[in-house]
Amino acid sequence: APGPAAPPPVPAPTVPAASKVAAKPAQYEMQVVKLKEQMEAAAQRKDFKEAARFKNEIDEAQLMLLEARESQKDIANLQEQLEAAVQGQDFLRAEKLQQIIDDLAEGKA
Repeated sequence: APGPAAPPPVPAPTVPAASKVAAKPAQYEMQVVKLKEQMEAAAQRKDFKEAARFKNEIDEAQLMLLEARESQKDIANLQEQLEAAVQGQDFLRAEKLQQIIDDLAEGKA
């Protein structure tokens, strides 16, 4: 006879969209600091090719940092609009805004 059925899997807790994005600027800031340390160490070893590579990575990380900060501002603005739409019982607009916020948070937009 077959044993008892396995319990259904427990769904993972859903993280609010904004908190996914909130982590990003801090991650890029840490990355920039680490890359600067590596670049300076390479320069001290007179490994200028390696130092130049780290410099390029720093520039890229700083661009990503700016973009992450911008999308945070966008999401904060959209969330205010979302709350206003919910309070005004404009649920179709609220649904569209929520979708945009989710896409931004996942980096799709």
